[in-house]
Amino acid sequence: MTKHHQMPHQTHGRPFSRREMIGRGLIGSSALLLAPRLVFGAESAAVAPFLVFDMIGGGALAGNFLVGRDGGPDNLLRSYDTLGWNPRADNALDRSFGLPMAANVSGILQGLRNSASAEALSRLRMGSFCHFAQDDSSTNLTSAIALISKSGSTGTLLPSGLGTYNSRSGGYSDATARDGMMKPIYVASVDDATEAVTFGRAFAGMAPNTRSAMASAMRDLSVGQAGRYQDGEAERLAAIASATYGDAVNFANGFGGMDPRADDVFTSVYGLTPQSAGTDIAAIRGAVALNVLRAQTGPGVITFSGCDYHDGTQTTGDNKDLEVGTEIGRAVEAAHRLQVPMFFQLVTDGGIYAATGSRIWTGDARRPWAEAIAVRGERIAAVGSSAEVKKLTDASTQVIDGKGKMVVPGFIDSHVHFIDGGFRLSSVQLRDAKTPEEFVRRIKAF
Repeated sequence: MTKHHQMPHQTHGRPFSRREMIGRGLIGSSALLLAPRLVFGAESAAVAPFLVFDMIGGGALAGNFLVGRDGGPDNLLRSYDTLGWNPRADNALDRSFGLPMAANVSGILQGLRNSASAEALSRLRMGSFCHFAQDDSSTNLTSAIALISKSGSTGTLLPSGLGTYNSRSGGYSDATARDGMMKPIYVASVDDATEAVTFGRAFAGMAPNTRSAMASAMRDLSVGQAGRYQDGEAERLAAIASATYGDAVNFANGFGGMDPRADDVFTSVYGLTPQSAGTDIAAIRGAVALNVLRAQTGPGVITFSGCDYHDGTQTTGDNKDLEVGTEIGRAVEAAHRLQVPMFFQLVTDGGIYAATGSRIWTGDARRPWAEAIAVRGERIAAVGSSAEVKKLTDASTQVIDGKGKMVVPGFIDSHVHFIDGGFRLSSVQLRDAKTPEEFVRRIKAF
């Protein structure tokens, strides 16, 4: 309808714009009125519930899980000196879940065991794969949430998922596939999850029968409008409108079962009560896990901030690892009690580099990388591992810690063009002239 069209009923105002609808609290309704099937996942596909646990800042995964060379974790690195544990020591590894973990120092392992029962953990299996990620960056394409959504993981109430971080992926790490239709709903309180399937707060004060009547009216109006089409489309469009807006009748009064504070399994596992605040972190994480595990939404993301351990203390790192392990364990326990399968992904931006010193490119195809380099005078004396080069040091040796930075041989190129350089050499030389008088003298002499 353009501004030149007459309104069919002069007493009716013009339709709201989307901006006006948002301003009036009709955020949920705007999606419903425009395209209800964006709200309702007609039928959830047979894809296991999927959760992403995202550690912001470069979590110490290599201090919790065994990392190795090509071939898998058991192909051990030369040194684990910087990781705070020695996998070669007796009883250092816990293989209960397939992927070897640091038996005596892993906070993630401790959190898992604290929050999940032995029976639930007996069914848990984990694996690992290496990836490259920039430190402290949200541009790392490591989250699998969009791929999982595209594979058919859509909820019965919401086709998109839920995330505790306001981003395209629902977490800090970016998604490996991008689809605006599958952007998770940002959950900063339990209300953000439950109100995603209501008409919105503007209708909260209405009686349930009033909301249902409004939804029924929308359905009847849409069916009636569809009936005005010609060329055989009327019947088909009317059927689509009836089926689509028929869901809205139930949608008008919301759906139960989305609040973890009212669910026996989740109050037990997450330590919640009906009086717990909707902004309580356990309630928020419980809301994401509940709706994902009950297949009411698509996949979910639970994000943990402060995993960069910038204060340099082991206590901070251990406590953060414990928090992550506890949340994973809670989700595992809830899935076990609900008797549903669950997949999860644990990701972080950056991480831990296992080698000491620097990362040195040698240019030798037989041994392209080294950890340390020794220099005597103007010559390179040795290139090799940190342990090998350390044997050449004494009390007078100057040791420079590369702090994991890359070192390459010097590339020296004078880049002289023969003809142009010749002309320059044959002209007056003024580069080292110190004064205006010297300039004048040289030019005169030339």
